[in-house]
Amino acid sequence: MSILCLAIQIVFVVSIVAAVYYFRLYKLHGISVKEWEEMKEDNFLMRELLNNLPIPTTVKDIKDNCNYLFWNKKSEDLYSVSQDDLIGKNASVLPPEICSAFQQTDRETIRSGQSNTFQHLILADGCEHVLSMYKQLLYYKGEPRWLISAAVDVTEATEKRCQLEQLDLQHRLLLKATGMKLWTWDLRRKEITWKRDNEGATDRVVDADEHLLLILPEYRENIYRALDRLNRKETDFFDEEFQLRNEDGTLSWREIYGAVYQYDENGEPVVLVGGTLMIDKRKALEQDLREAKEKAEEANRLKSAFLANMSHEIRTPLNSIVGFSSILTMTEDMEEKKEYNQLIQHNNTLLLKVVDDVLELSKLEAGDFKLYPAWFCLSDLVVESAAECRMKADGKLDVRVDKPEQDYMVELDAQYVKRILSNFLSNALKNTQSGHIDIAYSMVDGGVKISVKDTGCGIPQDKLPVVFDRFEKVDSFAQGVGLGLPICKSIAESMGGTIGVTSEVGAGTAFWVTLPCATAPTPQLHNEALVDNLYS
Repeated sequence: MSILCLAIQIVFVVSIVAAVYYFRLYKLHGISVKEWEEMKEDNFLMRELLNNLPIPTTVKDIKDNCNYLFWNKKSEDLYSVSQDDLIGKNASVLPPEICSAFQQTDRETIRSGQSNTFQHLILADGCEHVLSMYKQLLYYKGEPRWLISAAVDVTEATEKRCQLEQLDLQHRLLLKATGMKLWTWDLRRKEITWKRDNEGATDRVVDADEHLLLILPEYRENIYRALDRLNRKETDFFDEEFQLRNEDGTLSWREIYGAVYQYDENGEPVVLVGGTLMIDKRKALEQDLREAKEKAEEANRLKSAFLANMSHEIRTPLNSIVGFSSILTMTEDMEEKKEYNQLIQHNNTLLLKVVDDVLELSKLEAGDFKLYPAWFCLSDLVVESAAECRMKADGKLDVRVDKPEQDYMVELDAQYVKRILSNFLSNALKNTQSGHIDIAYSMVDGGVKISVKDTGCGIPQDKLPVVFDRFEKVDSFAQGVGLGLPICKSIAESMGGTIGVTSEVGAGTAFWVTLPCATAPTPQLHNEALVDNLYS
């Protein structure tokens, strides 16, 4: 029961009490018998009205030690004390806790003229009750004379309010945790009302058509189709994901949940309620998962290709070694033995190269890759590699070196620089049947650039992007497992450098690598490097 309703009833009670006591006082001033009977009748009516009021009502006589003059039936029901036990007595006959509460509010009312309090009292049923208690002081001839009191048991209403407050708190915490924004969509007015997060904040109303225009067209159609399903009563709710353009021009993802809240007289939906979530993080995670899935599938494909290639590349030289080793024991011809020994040695080298590549790749993938930079003469390394390439070319190709007039010392890991250069030369030898191979190096800003160019068959343009991918082979019939160039790329990147290739079919291919390092002309550091190497 609201405080306003209670106040109206109290005013009504006060008026009744005033009337009752007015007639009581009036009878003392020489009234007739007829008037006396009428007054008795009116007094009976007033007392019955008070006695049957729907709220507990009491009247105390302030001049008579605050003894009770009136205690209606609802008071009996609430406090489990009868009129006979209270009329003509004060609150001391009530249970101590109730007596103390009543006396305290009585004193406050006498001081201020009225009071409106909530009292938590344990009543006869043994349970705690919450009472909304209103008290009013009545005056006679300018002096306080009577104290009228009314009470309403608001225990159930208080419990309901507490439950609603708890639910509201849980609701607000849930919305804050999920980031969901609540809205109401008036389909007739074409207005969307966004509920504010903070208490007391004003809701924001936007035009529904203008708001829908922020959604990208391909997703906007999904919203319209969802509304159409609602109109055709195929469903009472919808759930859609869409992308929209924000006021600053950026794109973001949303997920919208909606349900019909109100229908018109024809059964058509007129008001929707729902919430919207920002799902940018979820969409980014989904994209990462898709990419990870694609990478895993690609890795699985490459692994299968790798195992197939490895099986072939290992079995081929191994079969040759086993086969020629068996034949070697059955021949007595020295020339044949020499030839078989050379074939076994060649296949031993091929097998060792395959094993080395696999071990090197394993080290790179495991992160067990350490660099030991030191000063060395780059010209010496290039000339040495060119000499090895000439031996392998066996006079069929012209291997040329293009280096600066001034030799240079560089501070790099010579072993891995040699590994990259040797792989470039190995690829050039495999793909060049005639012509020449040019090896060059030059100083660039902050480092050195090394390149190998051949006049071989070249690489098709569509193969260039995958040349440095693992297990990829430009020529499926060429020898090797397709690990050399990927290993070179990993080494170059670990050294902070870059690697690349240019090619033209029928004209040749050029591989290059740029490595950042400290450099110096050879005369300045060569002797010191020789001394350091001598005593190290």
